Amino acid sequence: MARESESVGLVFGPGRKTRRSEYVLVSFVMLGCSMVAVPFGLMTLVLVSELGFPGAMIIALCAGAVVALGCLWVGWHTIRRRLQFTIEITPTEIHFGRGRLRESFPSEDVEIIRMSEAAALAGDPTTWLEVRVRGRLQRFYLDGCEEACADTLRRHCPNAVYIDAGGKERMPMATERPLYVLNNLVRYRLRGGWGMVVCGVLLLAWSVPLVVLMVAGILNGTQPWSKLWEARLLLLFLAGGLALLVFGQMQVCKGRRLAAEARRLKDRGIKDADRPEDAEVIA
Repeated sequence: MARESESVGLVFGPGRKTRRSEYVLVSFVMLGCSMVAVPFGLMTLVLVSELGFPGAMIIALCAGAVVALGCLWVGWHTIRRRLQFTIEITPTEIHFGRGRLRESFPSEDVEIIRMSEAAALAGDPTTWLEVRVRGRLQRFYLDGCEEACADTLRRHCPNAVYIDAGGKERMPMATERPLYVLNNLVRYRLRGGWGMVVCGVLLLAWSVPLVVLMVAGILNGTQPWSKLWEARLLLLFLAGGLALLVFGQMQVCKGRRLAAEARRLKDRGIKDADRPEDAEVIA
């Protein structure tokens, strides 16, 4: 859903149904954080109070409160971006959310615009828009307006790389900062690739020894062949670990190729144009 705002910007946001589902998700997350924060706070209170030194009870109360509030703060800091439902696009800035949750960024700082899609169990696939600004990834559910919002962002954000739902990258056409664009894409690829590699290694480190022990038992005759079917979930973890490892390594290789291209441009003497903010600071 898109509409003109009271200012000069164009606002994209979801409908009421999507907003209600996000409110429910945030409520459940904060409830879960509370269920974690209270026991951890009480545990800290008991452990510190049992030390027995003077003033231990006061210190225990403070420590318990700090631990509990820390858990709640981490939960809120993690989930609060889900309440930034809207994107407002102006000629020079973009704004996430409204009210006290509103955050504003220069259009030049938008690094990645990505269309993502996930198959649903029933009905049409779920589509969302990801916008990365200053290394921070923000996800928006816009109820069918994702492509229109992405097109508008591409027109207003000169340094943003667009990635469609199929993973195809489209570089900005008229950027004055090609090295900045390439370096942002390199970081995006390497972070995602190494993240998948680490998750794949962890899955393999957990599943491979168990699969080896199971196969050894079958070959020795101590386990029936039907054990393989019973352990199909373990085999799925093994296959998932291998897939993450392969796809992660592919992303890392893409990132390294982009880094090499950025080095070649730099060796040819190509430089990024100064930002207006930098010029004002120098002046």
